[in-house]
Amino acid sequence: MAHTYVVLTDEPQWSSASLCITLNHLGQSFRPDYTHQLIEGEYFRGHRPCESVLQAAISKFNSIKSDDKDNNNNDASRGSDNGSDGKDNGNLGEVTTNSSLSKSLLHKSHEYHDLATSELDIQVSLSPSCQNCSVNIIRHHSTNDDDDDDDDDDDEGQRTAKRPKVDKNNSESQQQLSLSLLSDKTASADPNTTFSLIVNDAEILLALSKALPLIISQNSNSNNNNNENISSNNDLGSSNEGLLTTRNGEISEEDFLSEPIGEILDEYSFLTTTTTTTIDNPPTIPNSAHNFVLTIADGRSQRVSEYHSSIERLALFYIENADTVNVANTNGGYWKILYIWKKDDNDDNDGNDKDSNNNNIMNDDDKNKNKKNKYSLVGYFTLFHFIALFHKPEPGLIIRICQALVLPPFQGQGHGKRLLEAVNNLAHQHQEEKDDDNAIHHKIVQINVEDPAPAFVALRNKVDWKLIFEHYEKWNWPSKGTISSSSNDAELSLFFTALTEREASKMSTKAKITPKQIHIMNDLLKLQALRSFCDNNDKAERCFRLMIKRRLNREYCNELTGLPTKEDQKLMLGKLFDEELKQYERILRSSTSTRI
Repeated sequence: MAHTYVVLTDEPQWSSASLCITLNHLGQSFRPDYTHQLIEGEYFRGHRPCESVLQAAISKFNSIKSDDKDNNNNDASRGSDNGSDGKDNGNLGEVTTNSSLSKSLLHKSHEYHDLATSELDIQVSLSPSCQNCSVNIIRHHSTNDDDDDDDDDDDEGQRTAKRPKVDKNNSESQQQLSLSLLSDKTASADPNTTFSLIVNDAEILLALSKALPLIISQNSNSNNNNNENISSNNDLGSSNEGLLTTRNGEISEEDFLSEPIGEILDEYSFLTTTTTTTIDNPPTIPNSAHNFVLTIADGRSQRVSEYHSSIERLALFYIENADTVNVANTNGGYWKILYIWKKDDNDDNDGNDKDSNNNNIMNDDDKNKNKKNKYSLVGYFTLFHFIALFHKPEPGLIIRICQALVLPPFQGQGHGKRLLEAVNNLAHQHQEEKDDDNAIHHKIVQINVEDPAPAFVALRNKVDWKLIFEHYEKWNWPSKGTISSSSNDAELSLFFTALTEREASKMSTKAKITPKQIHIMNDLLKLQALRSFCDNNDKAERCFRLMIKRRLNREYCNELTGLPTKEDQKLMLGKLFDEELKQYERILRSSTSTRI
């Protein structure tokens, strides 16, 4: 009987293609989250990740799901959740690296692993500035199930013949076998599809070039006669013209920036734990102090637009629906970019500040004067500024956050929080922005976000909560009475009344965030009061729950009314509330933390 596979997760970081790619930056290693815009089917035809990587992926996946299950059980015991935060992805114990021997696949793209002719390891070394990179394509002979051919008898008549034996020392023989099997599989999926069945170096580099900066060198251990010198490949298309070049030597000190791009807004330092973030490598770098610089740059500057166009393709690896933009374009508005840079010392006089008798001849002040800094990219936000003529209560300038990227080695260190707080500071401290085209000053009236991902929503809520908590009394947040452990039903009902749209609009004008965010912040204020004064009060909990569900019912009206029964609607609304409450609880627990 042919196997029916259960796909355990559709999360893209577990795809075959993602597990084949390692990016390296400042000595740290990490993998892409997304490859769907680069590689069809999220796998490299005829290849699979290295066995050690697959084993580590399975172990990591099982560990994460086990932790999630424990957390959900804890939430359920507290009465805050009716179910799992994610999908029930099947029996984790059935996951194996070889889909032909398993009833489960870690990710749908792993279906073709048993047909692979080789294991693929693509190493990308990014320069410190991320303006260029080198690519090394490494293939290892696949140790897939050739030894098991004698055991692959017909499955209850489903297979008409055994898989032919292959001479493992003959790479051509092995490739022809996989070509045949791949042909059977792809033809059954779409008989009209025609393509080269085993992906070659040129195809790999062409796919990766969509998400990489300038590739200055490439190496490969492939013996595939179909591979060509990439620097002479003329089939890259106009969008990649001149993208692939070669250069003698490796990434050098010259690939740091000698100064940060843009105007410096802030400098800070803290102890960080720098780790490798590939699933198969443990942390290697201990706590150490690092210095960072936050700048703002104008996309209308030629230097800024040229630099940003060289690095923005990396977003395709980490933002699901990322696309490239021309930050020099002023059609309908203009672009500014917030950057964070890692700042390192670069002492050109190291070893030259002693005389022939090895005596110090330079004092500390002289050394500092001769010491230069070098800068490497940490992350960025792109900000689109445009005039909203019909914005209520008054027209003005809106700042829209369009792309937000912090490179994986620096995630979890508070840089995203600092970038978002910098946007708030721009809106509140610089009340007006000058339009260079006509020298008119426009008042900044709102900050909003374009299609935020769930992780960014969580970050945004935390930062907005900090802003509101620090200013809600000064801004005269609408009062709905007070509560205490002895509050009666009428007092509780009044306190847990949502803001009117007029009240939300008024607070939105002061906070310069959207009315929807104001409603969420009001929920948090109510929950904080509930936990402080009426925790474990069933009546207070019920009033709070009804307030949140009424808002969710309005926001998800179309989705709820599309469900077939009232019971289905009730279940969905309950799940939405549970998810919302879990996020709120996390924000309140972390509100005293210095990093987000």
